[in-house]
Amino acid sequence: MVTCNVSQVALVAYLVISGDPPTEVISIDPFWWTLLEGFLVVATLAIFPLEVRQFLRRREAT
Repeated sequence: MVTCNVSQVALVAYLVISGDPPTEVISIDPFWWTLLEGFLVVATLAIFPLEVRQFLRRREAT
């Protein structure tokens, strides 16, 4: 199963808040950067609720 941890959520939050690509690190066209941000946001929103649900189930089992 794919897992989503706090560092991944923080990375997506940073990417969305910053808006601009980190040109000092990589050279990427703004269109592709926006596409990558969108994909990361959708992936995080799709996975994170599953992880929360799984965490709550484990917590109830103990």
